[in-house]
Amino acid sequence: MTTDQMSTDTLPHHLNLIYLAHPYGGDPRNLALAEDRRGKMQEREPRVIILAPWISMARQQPDSGEMRRRALELCCIVASRCDAIVLTGTHISEGMAAERDACAAAGGTVIDLTDAREGTP
Repeated sequence: MTTDQMSTDTLPHHLNLIYLAHPYGGDPRNLALAEDRRGKMQEREPRVIILAPWISMARQQPDSGEMRRRALELCCIVASRCDAIVLTGTHISEGMAAERDACAAAGGTVIDLTDAREGTP
């Protein structure tokens, strides 16, 4: 299943906040892909809020080790407060795994839509 195939039936009816995780790795193409997916998901699911704070953090802050560590820490806090996390892209990166684990530990639903056939970096 891809994010284009995700529908209201995929998600529990009580969801309000969904965290979108996608591999980044410093590649601006990944930001564009994630923004596109976020937009498509939001169009299909207007009753929920799709969050991906790492996108704006990556655009605003230099990609240094310390900044990336702090951004991931903040993103894990946000993910832990979401009702679900949707994992997209070709693989689950270390950052995505941390976000997933934070969401799951807080009782959130994990929706894994990663698929190597998507053709994303």
